[in-house]
Amino acid sequence: EGGVGNPFSVGEERKFINKGSSTELGIYLRQEIKTSIDSKWTYLPNFRYDYFSLNKSSGIAPRFLLRYQYDPSLLFRSSWGKYVQPPKAEQTAKYYGNSNIKSPYAYHYTAGFTKDFREKSTQGLEFTNNYFYKDLKDLVISDITKNYSNEGTGHIIGGELQMKYSHDALSTQLVYTYLKSRRKIPGHDESPSQYDQTHNLNLIGAYNWQRWSFSSRFRYVSGNPYTPIVSSTFDSDNDVYIPTRGALYSQRFKNFMQLDFRLERKFIYDTWILTSYIDIQNITNSKNSSNIQYSYDYSQKEEIRGLPILPTFGIKGEF
Repeated sequence: EGGVGNPFSVGEERKFINKGSSTELGIYLRQEIKTSIDSKWTYLPNFRYDYFSLNKSSGIAPRFLLRYQYDPSLLFRSSWGKYVQPPKAEQTAKYYGNSNIKSPYAYHYTAGFTKDFREKSTQGLEFTNNYFYKDLKDLVISDITKNYSNEGTGHIIGGELQMKYSHDALSTQLVYTYLKSRRKIPGHDESPSQYDQTHNLNLIGAYNWQRWSFSSRFRYVSGNPYTPIVSSTFDSDNDVYIPTRGALYSQRFKNFMQLDFRLERKFIYDTWILTSYIDIQNITNSKNSSNIQYSYDYSQKEEIRGLPILPTFGIKGEF
């Protein structure tokens, strides 16, 4: 657990071949109900049936969505639902996994509204605000005695706001998400999930002038958490160092900022359109650390970064 493994030379060697096929069957019933033509309320009771052959599990997942159209420019909505996904193939494998693994599931709760300030126009401001909560159950975790078990739990809470504005040839969009994603497994304190990102901000802008198009995106995200290695112990039998892990996902990589730019030009002919473009991602060449590489004795470390500045040139034809 925690994404930090021991050197291969100290592990037990196990070889096996696992062959088979799997089937995932889903049946979904969606209904939209209004008590009258002029009613501001809309009820959407939905049901989904799933069958997963990997662990021979099946069940019904009910869902319900409620919408209230206060006036033509203001919409309120809320929803609740159960969502299920199958375990991975290796988690149910005969020799390496656990054939009794159950399918992890979650209850989703959302509430929000959309306000349209455009007043039946195609230009102006549109604002959306949503809040969400997820209660995670039967999460599959590593287990020394069973290989895998369903003893993991967790929850996710957060909110999102989205603003769209357009005026003539200019269009902009801002999307911001705040969330906390937590996990709990036996033997450890509650910790962030591996992909927990507290802040996620995207600002997008585009301007069209005649046959030219200019667009850009600014992105800011919190660094992903990772499990630190606090020390190491020398294993003389295998001539390697064994890492000692700190608290699960208790440290984070640095926050990341990225600026992208795209320039596009259209050439319109009688029967076809030619588009040429240049797209530059991460203009500032910011470092986006995603992993850590350690020295043989874990005394030194170096962060592994993602993509550097990436320019792309291209042409596209439409007939």
